[in-house]
Amino acid sequence: MLSSGLIKPGRWQKTLSEVARASQVHAAVIQLALQACFSGSAKEQPKDSSRLLELLYELSVEFEVPVTNELCKAWLASGEMTGKSAKLAKSLLALSESSESKVAIQALLEQAISQRTLAAKK
Repeated sequence: MLSSGLIKPGRWQKTLSEVARASQVHAAVIQLALQACFSGSAKEQPKDSSRLLELLYELSVEFEVPVTNELCKAWLASGEMTGKSAKLAKSLLALSESSESKVAIQALLEQAISQRTLAAKK
């Protein structure tokens, strides 16, 4: 949807930042969802998509996890971006993963699914 022009990255960045502050589960899901937003040609993305890239970078640093989505990694490495987006792409690609953070995020998401499953059964 990002490349469709139907959404405003600046508005989404503000809203998704607020949602990410709700809990670590929310933040982890948003970090993963943002990765799915970036694929294809960088030229198709809105000019202010750097706002969402900035949020992706902030959440990636917070969780100490790099971009794991292969399409997003290819998009970041394409070299088609300029200015702030290019700088953020380089920073995102430079992030390294700590084994503890990967395990922690997986456990966090599994716990959230488990709790939601239990709540649905009640």
